[in-house]
Amino acid sequence: MSIIRVEDSDLWYKLVLKASHATYPALRPPYKLLIRYNGEYYLLPLRLAKVGKLIICESFGKDVDGGLIPLGATCQRDIKTFWTYFLDRIKHTCHIVSLTLRSWIKTHMHLIEFAKEKYPYTYLFPRILKLHDFNSIWKSMSKKARNRYRYFVRNGGMVFKANPEKYIHEILEINVSSPIRQGRPLPRSYTEPREVIMNAKMWGYDVRRGIATFYVAKLDGKIVGYAYIPHLNKHAYVARFMTHYSYMKYGVGNGLLIEIIKDLVENRKAEILQYGYWRNVNPGVNHFLKQHGFKTLPEVVIGFHTREILRPLSELYIKAIKLSNVVKSRPPSMLLRVKSLI
Repeated sequence: MSIIRVEDSDLWYKLVLKASHATYPALRPPYKLLIRYNGEYYLLPLRLAKVGKLIICESFGKDVDGGLIPLGATCQRDIKTFWTYFLDRIKHTCHIVSLTLRSWIKTHMHLIEFAKEKYPYTYLFPRILKLHDFNSIWKSMSKKARNRYRYFVRNGGMVFKANPEKYIHEILEINVSSPIRQGRPLPRSYTEPREVIMNAKMWGYDVRRGIATFYVAKLDGKIVGYAYIPHLNKHAYVARFMTHYSYMKYGVGNGLLIEIIKDLVENRKAEILQYGYWRNVNPGVNHFLKQHGFKTLPEVVIGFHTREILRPLSELYIKAIKLSNVVKSRPPSMLLRVKSLI
């Protein structure tokens, strides 16, 4: 087995685009591993979290929600042996490895069956809309959602596709129209001009590569909403969805989302649209998406401890992930209490 840390972001980007099971969050992880085992190759997007002397390699959450990504179609022949050997190889440099595993990916399914018998795990519930026939999706939406969409259109609202780099000023204006969203202040990536410009350039790059679409909502001659939607391997992801606070009453969010769904279906860009995860701390978003037909398709997060003595910590880590669904906390923050045990 050889484990290579990929430092070249462009090379990693190209490798992810070649992987038939990769999804958008795996494109730009902080830590990138290319693993070779028995002539087969795997990608592993990671984020490193340190709590005292404890090192957690997370393939769970923002920017790394990709799990283990096989580069070839045959990378499932001996997945159990491969993963056991990998954990043994890294046991002196990493204590816990978390993986997000999806039951609809065959390689992941083999790992789930093996790992659930030996390691602590929990379920995540991504907000999923299956993109089949648009008329069926339209009928599954609530009456309120459909009426809000009609109200948006009746008032002259429209949605079109564009280059995000041409709308940097409008993006920033929409973001800061209400700096508190879902009861929380917006992060700097939404409110700092320099970071907004960097994001727009990154989105524009993905749009030009044909793996993302940038949608703009317009009303009364004014840009009042936008969305950045990557779509990779038939999996579309709502990476950014914002509406101007002053125009929410005109159904801008409904109009923008329904036009996105319509475009993805009509142009066959994806079979699944994901909008984050169901969390009790986001009741407004949960309700909004339910009105538009979104449901759940469970995923599994498994906490692999690299040595048996670390099992109590991997169990605590998984409990922290469960708790993060009901409180506004990053999972590793709970582990700060156990520094003395490490």
